[in-house]
Amino acid sequence: MTTVADHIAQRIRETGARHAFGIPGGEVLTVMDALARAGIAFHLVKHETAGGFMADAVAQLTRTPGVLVGTIGPGVTNLVTAVAHAYLDRTPMIVLTAAFDAGTTATYTHQVFDQGALLAPITKSSVTLGERGAGALVDRAIALATSGVPGPVHLNVPVGVAGAIMEAPPGDLPRRAPAALAAGPELDMLVSWLTSAERPLILAGLGILHHGAHAELAALARRAGAAVITTYKAKGVVAEDDPLVIGGAGLSPVADRALFKALHAADLILCLGYDPVEMRDSWIQPWDARTDSAEIGWAPNEHGVHRAKLEFVADLRPALGGLASAIPDRAGSTWLDGLPGSVRGEIDAALRPPDAASWGPHAVVATCRSVFPRETLATVDTGSHRILLSQVWRCYEPYGLLQSTGLATMGYGLPAAIGAKLARPDRPVVCFTGDGGLEMTIGELATLRDLGLPLTIVCFADRSLALIELKQRRMGLGNLGVDFPATDLVAVARAYGGHGVRVTDRTALASACRTALASDRFTLIEAVVDKAEYAGQM
Repeated sequence: MTTVADHIAQRIRETGARHAFGIPGGEVLTVMDALARAGIAFHLVKHETAGGFMADAVAQLTRTPGVLVGTIGPGVTNLVTAVAHAYLDRTPMIVLTAAFDAGTTATYTHQVFDQGALLAPITKSSVTLGERGAGALVDRAIALATSGVPGPVHLNVPVGVAGAIMEAPPGDLPRRAPAALAAGPELDMLVSWLTSAERPLILAGLGILHHGAHAELAALARRAGAAVITTYKAKGVVAEDDPLVIGGAGLSPVADRALFKALHAADLILCLGYDPVEMRDSWIQPWDARTDSAEIGWAPNEHGVHRAKLEFVADLRPALGGLASAIPDRAGSTWLDGLPGSVRGEIDAALRPPDAASWGPHAVVATCRSVFPRETLATVDTGSHRILLSQVWRCYEPYGLLQSTGLATMGYGLPAAIGAKLARPDRPVVCFTGDGGLEMTIGELATLRDLGLPLTIVCFADRSLALIELKQRRMGLGNLGVDFPATDLVAVARAYGGHGVRVTDRTALASACRTALASDRFTLIEAVVDKAEYAGQM
């Protein structure tokens, strides 16, 4: 006989997921036990939000849904930020929460509130299971997490329902056939544009990642002779040492000023898997409406942030492969003025400090990129350092850099690095974070210790919420609520069982990174920098 909890666990296993994250509570133990018996490892974290970020990283790197578990009451409220991140960053996630049985809530109020109503606005579906129809609701929700625009789904599992015997289990999980690129006059027009454009430009976004279409994108870009701008999330869908790639876009006004030169010079713009949820408001309809433009997305464009003359909804992998085969090889016959390369050079020069040998945030990123192997997986927290790093850190594969872009929440970097190392234990993993963001999730150093994961944390220690302080100054406001005393992060790292080292120059940083790569424990590198350098990227 199969219980509802067993069915949930089995269906999650069928998606390929093998990791779940959360904090136990008495009301969720039946679900946790079922997950363990199904071969899904449960990882105890120090806060549910951090557990959600770990689940997010695992989901991205394994292309399976993340699994997040919360008990009743505060267990649910603590995971809200992580669920909102998954919703806006388009990460498939299965959120399992305990709930009191309906009969109990009729006369009981302790820790009772409408958990489904809390999570409904930030999930694709939020359902409370009953003993009847539970199997169909579970199957529908799990399929929904990965279909269309991916995102989180919420299963609220009452205590009594979790252990109830299922009705006859349904068959296989529902599958939706991928949408093909529709043949017709619009597709013929797109092929014609690609055949004749002199300056084609691709805007690539996270849809390319979710559809596994990076190889097809690279092949199409080369065949069409198209320059490529990616969102931050899509960095690496074409290796960033490829001459076609101009760079990432999303947050830096300095980079945008150069990127818009290419965007405005293009005579054909292709939005491929491009989701503007990552972009700041300067990317609202950023090209001239008269320019030939086409979008191939994973869902209809209902946001209105941009409009293209031609709009298609299709599975990006076969769509881009078919499009490449329909056009002649135009490599070397487009962008004859070399503008994409000059734009890339302009961005690099604008972000580099006047004294190239100076020590500061740029030197930290450049030094780390020169030491860490090409195959390194990086995560980055939100803050000034993320804007800089997203432009300077080169990615050579999809998911080479993980960050919160749609929600842009602080506290993401360290938990995501833990998830990345669990998902890819054979790969070097480095987390970049500010001291403010690190102190939000510093308890997860204990999770890192408990799991015995050797990864590197590079902390930009400037004793300030530097991005907010910069905005205060530009608004003519006084310094308020952004600066804080320095914490001895080296001592903290050692207290949590890791290595700790403080650096103030390139040579010491390079040495610390090499030592960290050879270590069997985590290493926290406190890179003491001056926040003043960040003003140059804004």
